[in-house]
Amino acid sequence: MVSINVKVLNKDNRFGGRNVDISFGSSSFKTPNRIATNKDYFAASSLPHNVTIKNPVSEYVSAFNKPSFDAFLTGNGSFARRKKRIAEQCIDMMRYSPIMSTIQIPKEERLTQSQLMLFNVFQNKHLDIISIPPFQYKNIDEYEDVITQFSEAARSRSQEAMPILPLSTELNIFRLEFDALRRLHKTGICNVIGFAYANPDKNIHQLIEIYDKREQDIWYHVFGVPRTPRGKNGIPVAHIHELQNYGLDTFSPEVRDVPQKAIGHLMMESQTTKPDELELKRYDSPTLGIFKEPKWIGRYGHDLHCNCPVCNGKDLTSFKYVYTHDLDGSFDPNQLRSADKVHELVSGSKEFDESMKAIKSDDLPAYYESKEFTKGRIKPPE
Repeated sequence: MVSINVKVLNKDNRFGGRNVDISFGSSSFKTPNRIATNKDYFAASSLPHNVTIKNPVSEYVSAFNKPSFDAFLTGNGSFARRKKRIAEQCIDMMRYSPIMSTIQIPKEERLTQSQLMLFNVFQNKHLDIISIPPFQYKNIDEYEDVITQFSEAARSRSQEAMPILPLSTELNIFRLEFDALRRLHKTGICNVIGFAYANPDKNIHQLIEIYDKREQDIWYHVFGVPRTPRGKNGIPVAHIHELQNYGLDTFSPEVRDVPQKAIGHLMMESQTTKPDELELKRYDSPTLGIFKEPKWIGRYGHDLHCNCPVCNGKDLTSFKYVYTHDLDGSFDPNQLRSADKVHELVSGSKEFDESMKAIKSDDLPAYYESKEFTKGRIKPPE
């Protein structure tokens, strides 16, 4: 792999969205864009009908909750299992596009520098972009030195390093680290920065920092975006489409570290699920909404009005039947969630083409006003 080349195409834009040309290796694409995660690939591969994911970059997310993070660091076998899983899935499902590795640790955690080296070894040769998770340091000079050493080690293996900066980082520290990464970019590293998602309502100043620096030729990627905004009063908007307003370039959905016990419980539960108990929760490009099945039927009836690979030629009834039955006719409720995920990936990726055009014409606010669930909600940052 060669170094990442990034060029902002609309530096004189009045509003927050960016059109950025990104190229590395044999891959080249423009932003905004959605990144396909390993969970998206797994969903596509689990369907009885062949579906090909064509996103320009893939993302393998290594997600840790507090117990699994502690287990990983204490070396009880978690390291070997996870590393093997990366190799198997990258080779099997994700080998047709460059692969980004994202390390998602609990937001209150920062690695020691010795632990950071463990994650350097963990991210193997199958990955083109590897993460530098948040770590401890004495001063900003040491921070820059560690980022530089990690990046140079990655380059020696023909990989590119992506420092991770959580959006939940305290504002003064966020500014300090963000400025350091932008300085290091001038030395030829830090061509891509990964931002761990945090609630925009609680971390708006961090997003404004990114917005104010949107003219710099750095790829800004945000990962871990929940399907809809969290909170009791959260509206069912496709949240991943809102963050381009702040000058971010690529986006990937939340991937959770689900304990094996919980997975086993879900599998047992699915065995007793009946066909009439299943309901969709469906992404809708024209409105940028996420609709539960009764709401969808109330609005659209059984028309899917989508021609993505999983929806093409089907109505709601046939969609549910096809994706709850194996080719031999046996009932499998888990496939419905997978089909819904693939629909959202493909249809949502295509929708980013529409916002890309709006950004190119410097009219992202009009795009948001044309969508029912972002109208009056998303405004240009001030």
